[in-house]
Amino acid sequence: MTILYELRNHQKRHGKIQLVSREEAESMTGFISVCGYPTTTASLIQDQGGTFGLAHSLLYVDRVVLDFDDNDAAYTNSVKYCEDQDWSYTAYDTGNRGYHIHIPVEPYIEAGAHKRMERWVDQHFKGWDESLYKSSSVTRIPGTWHSKTGRKMTITATHLGAVLPDIRNTKIAIPLDIPTIG
Repeated sequence: MTILYELRNHQKRHGKIQLVSREEAESMTGFISVCGYPTTTASLIQDQGGTFGLAHSLLYVDRVVLDFDDNDAAYTNSVKYCEDQDWSYTAYDTGNRGYHIHIPVEPYIEAGAHKRMERWVDQHFKGWDESLYKSSSVTRIPGTWHSKTGRKMTITATHLGAVLPDIRNTKIAIPLDIPTIG
Protein backbone atom coordinates (compact mmCIF):
# COMPACT_ATOMS: atom_id res chain seq x y z
CA MET A 1 0.00 0.00 0.00
CA THR A 2 1.30 3.44 -0.89
CA ILE A 3 1.25 6.09 1.83
CA LEU A 4 1.82 9.70 0.79
CA TYR A 5 2.34 12.86 2.83
CA GLU A 6 1.69 16.48 2.03
CA LEU A 7 4.89 18.46 1.61
CA ARG A 8 4.92 22.24 1.89
CA ASN A 9 7.57 24.93 1.76
CA HIS A 10 5.62 27.09 4.21
CA GLN A 11 3.28 26.37 7.09
CA LYS A 12 0.50 28.09 5.15
CA ARG A 13 -0.59 26.42 1.94
CA HIS A 14 0.72 28.02 -1.23
CA GLY A 15 0.10 26.69 -4.71
CA LYS A 16 -0.53 23.14 -5.84
CA ILE A 17 -0.73 20.27 -3.34
CA GLN A 18 2.44 18.18 -3.37
CA LEU A 19 2.14 14.58 -2.14
CA VAL A 20 5.34 12.56 -1.63
CA SER A 21 6.59 9.52 0.28
CA ARG A 22 7.86 10.00 3.85
CA GLU A 23 11.40 9.20 2.67
CA GLU A 24 11.24 11.92 0.02
CA ALA A 25 9.83 14.49 2.44
CA GLU A 26 12.30 13.80 5.23
CA SER A 27 15.23 14.35 2.87
CA MET A 28 13.93 17.89 2.24
CA THR A 29 13.10 20.91 4.36
CA GLY A 30 9.74 22.50 5.00
CA PHE A 31 6.61 20.93 6.47
CA ILE A 32 5.13 17.41 6.32
CA SER A 33 1.60 16.29 7.16
CA VAL A 34 1.30 14.67 10.60
CA CYS A 35 -0.79 11.81 9.16
CA GLY A 36 -0.10 9.91 5.98
CA TYR A 37 -2.65 9.47 3.23
CA PRO A 38 -3.46 5.99 1.87
CA THR A 39 -4.16 5.76 -1.87
CA THR A 40 -7.90 6.49 -1.63
CA THR A 41 -7.37 9.60 0.52
CA ALA A 42 -4.44 10.79 -1.62
CA SER A 43 -6.64 10.45 -4.72
CA LEU A 44 -9.38 12.51 -3.04
CA ILE A 45 -6.85 15.22 -2.14
CA GLN A 46 -5.58 15.38 -5.71
CA ASP A 47 -9.10 15.36 -7.20
CA GLN A 48 -10.36 18.18 -4.97
CA GLY A 49 -7.07 20.12 -5.07
CA GLY A 50 -6.61 20.31 -1.29
CA THR A 51 -6.60 18.59 2.08
CA PHE A 52 -9.90 20.04 3.25
CA GLY A 53 -12.82 17.85 4.33
CA LEU A 54 -10.77 14.82 5.40
CA ALA A 55 -12.40 14.34 8.82
CA HIS A 56 -13.96 11.02 7.75
CA SER A 57 -11.23 9.90 5.34
CA LEU A 58 -8.71 7.16 6.02
CA LEU A 59 -5.49 8.43 7.61
CA TYR A 60 -2.25 6.55 8.31
CA VAL A 61 -0.48 6.91 11.66
CA ASP A 62 2.93 5.55 12.61
CA ARG A 63 3.92 8.16 15.18
CA VAL A 64 2.32 10.45 17.70
CA VAL A 65 3.53 14.04 17.47
CA LEU A 66 3.45 16.43 20.42
CA ASP A 67 3.92 20.19 20.04
CA PHE A 68 4.85 22.44 22.97
CA ASP A 69 4.85 26.21 22.38
CA ASP A 70 6.24 28.44 25.14
CA ASN A 71 5.86 25.65 27.72
CA ASP A 72 9.31 24.34 28.63
CA ALA A 73 8.04 22.67 31.82
CA ALA A 74 5.40 20.63 29.95
CA TYR A 75 8.02 19.57 27.38
CA THR A 76 10.50 18.52 30.11
CA ASN A 77 7.80 16.62 32.02
CA SER A 78 6.68 14.88 28.82
CA VAL A 79 10.22 13.74 27.96
CA LYS A 80 10.60 12.38 31.48
CA TYR A 81 7.20 10.63 31.25
CA CYS A 82 8.21 8.93 27.97
CA GLU A 83 11.44 7.73 29.57
CA ASP A 84 9.61 6.53 32.71
CA GLN A 85 7.29 4.50 30.42
CA ASP A 86 10.33 3.34 28.38
CA TRP A 87 8.74 4.63 25.17
CA SER A 88 10.98 5.45 22.22
CA TYR A 89 10.94 9.10 21.19
CA THR A 90 12.88 11.81 19.43
CA ALA A 91 12.56 15.36 20.76
CA TYR A 92 13.30 18.49 18.74
CA ASP A 93 13.86 22.20 19.32
CA THR A 94 11.67 23.77 16.61
CA GLY A 95 14.01 26.70 16.09
CA ASN A 96 11.51 29.19 17.48
CA ARG A 97 9.53 29.06 20.71
CA GLY A 98 8.87 25.40 21.30
CA TYR A 99 9.58 21.73 21.06
CA HIS A 100 8.20 18.68 19.29
CA ILE A 101 8.28 15.09 20.48
CA HIS A 102 7.77 12.24 17.98
CA ILE A 103 6.79 8.90 19.53
CA PRO A 104 6.67 5.87 17.20
CA VAL A 105 3.46 3.82 17.36
CA GLU A 106 2.44 0.55 15.74
CA PRO A 107 1.09 1.76 12.37
CA TYR A 108 -2.62 1.85 11.74
CA ILE A 109 -5.09 3.25 9.24
CA GLU A 110 -8.38 4.67 10.41
CA ALA A 111 -10.93 7.30 9.50
CA GLY A 112 -10.57 10.08 12.06
CA ALA A 113 -7.15 8.83 13.24
CA HIS A 114 -6.15 12.40 14.12
CA LYS A 115 -8.91 12.55 16.76
CA ARG A 116 -7.83 9.22 18.28
CA MET A 117 -4.27 10.57 18.57
CA GLU A 118 -5.60 13.73 20.20
CA ARG A 119 -7.59 11.73 22.79
CA TRP A 120 -4.62 9.46 23.51
CA VAL A 121 -2.22 12.41 23.93
CA ASP A 122 -4.73 14.18 26.18
CA GLN A 123 -4.82 11.11 28.46
CA HIS A 124 -1.03 11.01 28.83
CA PHE A 125 0.34 14.54 28.49
CA LYS A 126 -0.43 18.08 29.65
CA GLY A 127 0.46 21.48 28.22
CA TRP A 128 0.67 20.48 24.54
CA ASP A 129 -0.67 22.47 21.59
CA GLU A 130 -4.02 20.94 20.58
CA SER A 131 -4.11 22.70 17.20
CA LEU A 132 -1.84 20.00 15.76
CA TYR A 133 -4.64 17.42 15.67
CA LYS A 134 -6.55 18.24 12.52
CA SER A 135 -6.83 15.83 9.60
CA SER A 136 -4.55 18.04 7.50
CA SER A 137 -2.10 19.40 10.10
CA VAL A 138 1.57 19.69 9.25
CA THR A 139 4.73 19.67 11.33
CA ARG A 140 8.16 21.09 10.58
CA ILE A 141 10.62 18.64 9.01
CA PRO A 142 13.78 18.26 11.15
CA GLY A 143 16.63 20.31 9.72
CA THR A 144 14.31 23.07 8.46
CA TRP A 145 15.39 26.62 9.25
CA HIS A 146 12.80 28.77 11.02
CA SER A 147 12.00 31.83 8.89
CA LYS A 148 11.47 34.13 11.92
CA THR A 149 14.56 33.21 13.93
CA GLY A 150 17.01 31.79 11.40
CA ARG A 151 17.50 28.78 13.69
CA LYS A 152 17.32 25.19 12.49
CA MET A 153 15.02 22.50 13.94
CA THR A 154 17.41 20.18 15.76
CA ILE A 155 17.26 17.01 17.85
CA THR A 156 17.46 17.72 21.59
CA ALA A 157 16.99 14.19 22.95
CA THR A 158 16.27 10.62 21.92
CA HIS A 159 15.35 7.50 23.80
CA LEU A 160 15.33 3.99 22.39
CA GLY A 161 12.57 2.15 24.19
CA ALA A 162 9.36 0.46 23.17
CA VAL A 163 7.25 1.45 20.20
CA LEU A 164 3.77 2.34 21.45
CA PRO A 165 1.34 -0.53 21.01
CA ASP A 166 -1.77 -0.02 18.91
CA ILE A 167 -3.58 2.90 20.55
CA ARG A 168 -6.94 2.23 18.88
CA ASN A 169 -10.12 1.00 20.46
CA THR A 170 -10.56 -2.41 18.83
CA LYS A 171 -14.32 -1.90 18.49
CA ILE A 172 -13.73 0.69 15.77
CA ALA A 173 -10.38 -0.49 14.46
CA ILE A 174 -9.68 -0.72 10.74
CA PRO A 175 -7.15 -3.43 9.81
CA LEU A 176 -4.00 -2.49 7.91
CA ASP A 177 -4.90 -4.81 5.02
CA ILE A 178 -7.97 -2.83 3.97
CA PRO A 179 -8.53 -2.79 0.21
CA THR A 180 -7.54 0.39 -1.58
CA ILE A 181 -8.51 1.90 -4.88
CA GLY A 182 -5.78 2.78 -7.34
